[in-house]
Amino acid sequence: MGLYRFFWCLLKAAKNKQKSDFPYYLDESQCEGMSHIDMEGSKASESMNSVDHQVFNNGDDIYSNKHIARATFWLIFGYDEPLSPIATSVTTSDRDIWYILEDVCCKIMSKETIEWKSTHRRRILSSALRLRDFGYWSVASSILTSLVDDKNVCRKADEKQIIGPRDIADINFCICTFLIDQVYSYTTVSKCLSDKLSHAVICGRRAVALCLQCQNNDTGNRMQDRKTKMAAALESSLSLASNLLPEISLHSSDVLRLAASQLALGRALALLTQYIVLNITLKTDATVRLSSDESGFSASGFFKEGEALLTALIVTMTAEQKIDDSLDVLEILAGAYASLGELYYCLCCEYHSSTILNHSIRYLTLSLRMVHDRLVKEEGIQPNVQGLCTGSPRSLMLLQAQTATQLGRVYGFSKGCAGLNRSLFQKNIFYFSLSVTMQYFNTDHPLIGNIRRLEYVEETWDSAEEIVNRMLIDDFLPEYIITN
Repeated sequence: MGLYRFFWCLLKAAKNKQKSDFPYYLDESQCEGMSHIDMEGSKASESMNSVDHQVFNNGDDIYSNKHIARATFWLIFGYDEPLSPIATSVTTSDRDIWYILEDVCCKIMSKETIEWKSTHRRRILSSALRLRDFGYWSVASSILTSLVDDKNVCRKADEKQIIGPRDIADINFCICTFLIDQVYSYTTVSKCLSDKLSHAVICGRRAVALCLQCQNNDTGNRMQDRKTKMAAALESSLSLASNLLPEISLHSSDVLRLAASQLALGRALALLTQYIVLNITLKTDATVRLSSDESGFSASGFFKEGEALLTALIVTMTAEQKIDDSLDVLEILAGAYASLGELYYCLCCEYHSSTILNHSIRYLTLSLRMVHDRLVKEEGIQPNVQGLCTGSPRSLMLLQAQTATQLGRVYGFSKGCAGLNRSLFQKNIFYFSLSVTMQYFNTDHPLIGNIRRLEYVEETWDSAEEIVNRMLIDDFLPEYIITN
């Protein structure tokens, strides 16, 4: 099945939903035969072209709703500018459309061959990353899960050198991070998110294991070359897929791929610890178990796994900085400190210990300070919101906003605890996270709504930025010193 046929099926299903109050449907006959394309001859390609032209000229009115048509086109083919007027209008008008497209997309992809999935993997991953940017984490993770949920397919693909361990590791890493971001977009804990955390931990562990497999495989480079050649041959055999995106490189090296996967897993373990502590995730409901005990399930067990993982990651990245002093390494290191702070906070939900809270605040503060000092003192970036966001990598500043939001949560949680050095708290921390997040997302983005709910922030973009700029000039964030 070519991309245009894929696009048509999604559009047809969405249109059916608009025509009726009943649940939308995907006629099985629409997909019949699309997964069985002869890859070795031109006859199959001609047949596929014929089917596509026939479908598009059948007089149907599937294009009558331009919003649905543009949304579907944006999902499959995308735009270069994530905040372009077209993309913005597509992603903000009707959120229900994306959940319709999610289900239909997964159903179609589940019927596809190994070759189809590998050929269009980059396109699908690119679509998922665009959905992530607009806060559709659930849709994005479901679509990517449909690429790797069949273990038999993944095994055969690996044997054929089509989808290698690095590819599957990247996909699992994305699924894990998307699910975590979705959970963090909620102001309060929710039972409906419990399954997502189990899935996030499983995907995070899988990504880490695949990264280690890559590092231990001496023939990895030769296999990657063979996989690239095979993929190129498959692409050339599909005339409708001739406009594929260039290779997506989520990480610049195997070292950073492993570190990013470990970081994602650490964050997932922190949230799972919190949900178990609060009795929201129960052993009878969860699909994940302790890595050290196949039948074990406890908050302390997942906490220890996360603590050991993140502590080791900090040691590794600190040593890596001596070799590679790039902002990529700094981002992983800062993320590891922040995640360790999140982990301690999540455990605190049960014990309300000032000692644990002090560690949480210290690590979150350290993460924010190390990035800010590097950008301002070493990179020479002006200490204001516009300067930091235009002169720094987008992902690094979003990490700063995310860490600031979490630090604000901890400040709020600590109000009933004694033994904290409150004179070192930054009272405008939510304004910082809000003003930075507003630089990258529209005002109706879930992350912005979450920040406003946490602090009841009513300031506009300009007023929040003005408050933060004064804060950045005076003293961004004092070093948090534990006094007792």
